Amino acid sequence: MAREWPSEGQPPGMNPISLIVSIDRRPIYTFPTGVPSPAEGVCEAIPWRREPGRTYLQAPDDLVVPRISQYDFGRIVVDGVPYNSDIIVLPGHVMRWRRKEGHRLRVEDLSNIFKDKPEYLVVGTGYDGMMEVPSNVVEELRSRGISTDVCRTREAVGTYNSLVGKGRNVVAALHLTC
Repeated sequence: MAREWPSEGQPPGMNPISLIVSIDRRPIYTFPTGVPSPAEGVCEAIPWRREPGRTYLQAPDDLVVPRISQYDFGRIVVDGVPYNSDIIVLPGHVMRWRRKEGHRLRVEDLSNIFKDKPEYLVVGTGYDGMMEVPSNVVEELRSRGISTDVCRTREAVGTYNSLVGKGRNVVAALHLTC
């Protein structure tokens, strides 16, 4: 029998991602209604099912990746933990992110992602897309073998969740405001 975790003790007003544990003790992640979740057809590599208002994804045995369950201007929730400042979502953890030039991305601002050698980097440029990502940054990432998707943060969340659902090694660098 599956159980929802955590089942009680949620802070008021929180809408965290739910973690369902199946009978074989493997985690199944769920996304609340209105949160970008993997579209039908993209999760062929891992078991999933859809119920009204939720999508359930079965995580592979050897993969523990943070899941983004909610985003709005200046606030994001990753694995049930709210963040109110820019973040980088890496396999296994989340870190706060500061850039040398606030609304202009530089390669040095991404130095923390290189040791994880991701296949993909999803860059969220903000709610209104105000953070600039110069072409030399994208070219440098490509030269390191990292495919890059640059878009507004709401779309970046959906892209990140989709790539995670496909089992890809993905990192998200997300600007939360403007």
